[in-house]
Amino acid sequence: MQQTTGAVLVILMTLVGCQSAPKSEKRTEAVDGTMSLRGRGEIERVEVLRLLPGDDVRASLDRWAKEGQIQAASILSAVGSLTVASIRFSDEKEASILKGPFEIVALSGVISNDGSHTHIAVSDRVGKTLGGHLGVGSTVHTTLELVLGVYKDMRFIRSDDPRSGYKELFISPDEKKVL
Repeated sequence: MQQTTGAVLVILMTLVGCQSAPKSEKRTEAVDGTMSLRGRGEIERVEVLRLLPGDDVRASLDRWAKEGQIQAASILSAVGSLTVASIRFSDEKEASILKGPFEIVALSGVISNDGSHTHIAVSDRVGKTLGGHLGVGSTVHTTLELVLGVYKDMRFIRSDDPRSGYKELFISPDEKKVL
C-alpha cells in the first residue's frame, strides 16, 4: 500500500460490490483482495465552535452542517465535558443514556449536511471510559471546544449499503466547485 504524503487522507473504508465510484473516489485493491474506497482533498478552512452548558452536541453539529451548507468536514479536535452522554454501543439498536459528569476524552467523525457519523469516548470521575456512536441528547456540562476542518471540492454523501444495513459514507466531487 502506498504512503500518503502532502495530502489529507479524508477517509478510507472497505467497499465491496459498489457499481460505480464518483470521480473523486479512487478504488485500490487491499491486501486481502477486497476493494477500498478513498478520496483526497484539502482543508478549505478551519472553524471553531464553542458549545455552552446544556447544548446538545449532536444536534449542534447537525445544525452547524445544515445552516452552513457544509458538504464535507471532520472533527479535528474536541475538548470538553458532558452532563449526559447518549451513546449507542456496538451492535445495539438504541443509545444508552448515561448520567455524568463526564470528560470527553475523544470525539471524532465526518460531518456533512447529508448526514454525519461521529464517535465519542467519555470518562467518569474515577476514569472509567466508555465509547460508541454519539447520540442526540449528549449535553454539555461546562464547555465543548470544537475545531472542525471543512474540505473543499468534496461532498460526503450517506447512502444505503446493503452489506452493513446502514447509510454509509460515499465521497463525491462538490458540483458547486468542480466543473
